[in-house]
Amino acid sequence: MVGFILATLGKEGFERVYGLGLCRSDLHDEDCFSCVNSSSQAIIEKCPYQKEATDFGPPSLCIVRYSDKSFSRITDSSPAQLIYNLSKITNNTDEFDQALYSLVDSLIDTAANSSPRSKFATGAKKFSEYDSIYALMECIPGQTPDDCRYCLRRAVSDYQECCTRKRGVVLLRPTCIFQYDLSPFIEITTDAASPPPPLLVDTFAPPPTTSTTKIKKIAYYYDKHLMQKSDIM
Repeated sequence: MVGFILATLGKEGFERVYGLGLCRSDLHDEDCFSCVNSSSQAIIEKCPYQKEATDFGPPSLCIVRYSDKSFSRITDSSPAQLIYNLSKITNNTDEFDQALYSLVDSLIDTAANSSPRSKFATGAKKFSEYDSIYALMECIPGQTPDDCRYCLRRAVSDYQECCTRKRGVVLLRPTCIFQYDLSPFIEITTDAASPPPPLLVDTFAPPPTTSTTKIKKIAYYYDKHLMQKSDIM
């Protein structure tokens, strides 16, 4: 699968290192390479003596990990990184909630039941005359349907606890990605999932400009096998 790699270095029974890299499946090759490269360099700089570490890249488009333990049937739920738009939905809130959770449920099932090589799903759903939600769900290839579903459900629970009705959310866990926005963000149409019929472009709300969009990041990193919380503005 393009955008995913598992690697090992060293002999079994000795000091062996396991590595994992996953890019969002819709990314162009250059964006994937840039994210994985940045994450790898960040891990080398921030965690030079740790036995395991995770980084999600400056744009939060990929997952890069290394460990002294195998990643077979990985179900780790931390560390995690959350990014959300500080602006909230203020109109059609009930319709927004209903549309989002309906879309999320559908995409979780699609991603979890997809091919083991590509557990990826995208879709869109309208919640008002002029507004739509665009969403993406993805799990690490090779996960069982139950493990994939569990990770994505946990990601949705994180959203419910911290940032309901935000105009955009990106949540990355070690084994899955959940993202939604009110503007289209998918870079490449893939065959991994069949999105709903396309909506009329002129009914979409215009994307927010960079100058008026405020983003808050909350990241969690390994520090001597303990979790530390860091706020990044």
